Amino acid sequence: MKYGTRIAIDPSVNHLAISVWSPEGMLIAALLVYPDGEGAGGTRFNRLVDGLMYAEFEDGGIVYHHIDCAKEVVCEMPMIYPNSTQWKGSPNDLLKLARVVGLLEHRFASRGFRAVLPREWKGTMSKGQAFEDKVRGRLSKDELHNIELPSAKGDDHNVWDAVGIGLWMCGRFDKKRVLHREATRSSKRKRRAEDLVRNAGKPRAIRKKKGRFSS
Repeated sequence: MKYGTRIAIDPSVNHLAISVWSPEGMLIAALLVYPDGEGAGGTRFNRLVDGLMYAEFEDGGIVYHHIDCAKEVVCEMPMIYPNSTQWKGSPNDLLKLARVVGLLEHRFASRGFRAVLPREWKGTMSKGQAFEDKVRGRLSKDELHNIELPSAKGDDHNVWDAVGIGLWMCGRFDKKRVLHREATRSSKRKRRAEDLVRNAGKPRAIRKKKGRFSS
């Protein structure tokens, strides 16, 4: 396993959604991780972070093996939206969530851990079908096959968020329009040819060039 994998995490107080990316920025796997029932520490949040150490993919791979080779771990950090109804839970849950992020930062500080606010990576786009469609549209068929969605339908959005954070981390979340120079030249040549065809047969005296009549 090559060094340089990247990890993206969408945390909650009940589970962690995680996506794993290759050094080249391709999605290796995405899944939900639940608290480790036998983890040391005692508190649910400690066991939740410990769960990353023992979680397995469907193909038998161990999440920790990828984390051990990671050069970057990006985690969403809770954000308070004044006068907004975007947060549906209890305000106390935000404090609990911040504690989970703090434990993740402590655990993975040596792996280039950084926390990002939701608006840093997805702007004002909210969860929903439009967001899921955008994330799907950025992935190949092979990458989509590597996503393990939970049996509980209501938790799907966490996995899609983790994948979205990973796309942002790898510079793939927003499409960038690339106008190739050769394509531009070809387009100009095509327009010139169309103009010649359109003007064929017309008296030269009525053709305009830069605002002047040619003789």
